[in-house]
Amino acid sequence: MSSQKTAEDTEEPELTKEQHIKNYLIDFDFTEKNIEPFRQHKQAMKASYAENGWLTRAEMSLILKAYRMHKGEVDMDSLNEFFDIAKKL
Repeated sequence: MSSQKTAEDTEEPELTKEQHIKNYLIDFDFTEKNIEPFRQHKQAMKASYAENGWLTRAEMSLILKAYRMHKGEVDMDSLNEFFDIAKKL
């Protein structure tokens, strides 16, 4: 008898749909629990900026829109062109 392992011996067993669902829920629950402190921090940060009068909620909203557009590499020339068209409507 050979003591060498074949590829079949080292492969992980195929998971059932139920096992995938269970694993997904475990991962999802872990992520949700660990994200919550960050959500709370974000809410507190927004409230602090508004309460201190540093930025209005409208300004924060516009800042985040600009940040997301920049991060998403939005073509500003095209955006301005579409904005000009929309203004005429």
